[in-house]
Amino acid sequence: MDKPDKLAVLEALLGEKVKLHFWEGEWQDGGLTDHMLRTLFELSGSVSDDQTGVILETGAGLSTLAFLASAPARVITIAPDPKLRDRIDAQIARFSLDGSRIDYYVDRSENVLPDLAKSDEPFVDVALIDGGHGMPTVFVDFCYINKILKQGGYLAIDDIQLHSVRQLYLLLKSQPGFHIVRDLGKLVVFQKTGNQRFLPEWNKQPFVVLNSC
Repeated sequence: MDKPDKLAVLEALLGEKVKLHFWEGEWQDGGLTDHMLRTLFELSGSVSDDQTGVILETGAGLSTLAFLASAPARVITIAPDPKLRDRIDAQIARFSLDGSRIDYYVDRSENVLPDLAKSDEPFVDVALIDGGHGMPTVFVDFCYINKILKQGGYLAIDDIQLHSVRQLYLLLKSQPGFHIVRDLGKLVVFQKTGNQRFLPEWNKQPFVVLNSC
C-alpha cells in the first residue's frame, strides 16, 4: 500500500471504531481516542516501511489495527484473551490488512517478553505499554521492552491516570535518556534518546532519589 492507501484504511478504522472489548457488562471500543490512534499510526509510519520497522504492544485492540494500517514489517502483540484475538483477526480481514505482518501471542506479557528480550541487539522501533495495568506488570513490561527498544525509538504509555502506570511515567519523565515527545493526556509518548538497555542503579534515577527517605 502506498501512503494515501494507508491513511484511507486508518480513516476507515476510525470511522467504524468497532467495539472489540467487553468491559463492565457492555461492548466498548477501548480507551484510545482518534487523536491517540492517529499518533500511534504516525509514529509507526515515521520509523518503518514495508521492509523495516518493528512495533510491539502489550494489550490489543484498535491500536493493533492502527499499527497494521501503517504497514510496518512486523507487529508484535501480546494479550491473553483468545477471543479478542479472534475479533481482531476478523477486522484484519474486513479491512484487508496484511495479517502476515502480525505475531500475536495469546499470553501474559510477563511470560512472553523475557524470551523476546534475549535478543543480542535492540530491534523494536515503537512500543506501546497498554496491557496489564497493575503492579508489577507495568514495570515488568517496561524492563523488558526497554532492553529491546532501539535508541531513538518511541515508547507510548497509556492510562497514566492510574497510580501504577503513573509511577512509571513519573520515573521516566525525570530519567536521563528519555524525552517526552507527545503528551496526549492519559497517553504519553517518550523517545528513548539513550542507548542503555537497563536503567542505572537507584542513585542515578532522579525520581527514586527525590522520593527516598
